[in-house]
Amino acid sequence: MEQTNNTLVLDLWDVHNIRVNVEDNRMSFVEAVETAARTQGVQVLGVNDVVLPVKHLYLKENILEALVKMKH
Repeated sequence: MEQTNNTLVLDLWDVHNIRVNVEDNRMSFVEAVETAARTQGVQVLGVNDVVLPVKHLYLKENILEALVKMKH
């Protein structure tokens, strides 16, 4: 996970960790994204877009919604 030009870039491992935490009902998307970012020392405030591996584009809206909720 890295932030570049207000875009959060997630790799397969990032997506895997977020999905596992959400699907196991351990965390909401907000908590899972926040935990992944904090673990890797990535700042997510000011992020306006997300880049995901092609196979996981279906998660883009959920992650963007989580980022909006984290701002408030």
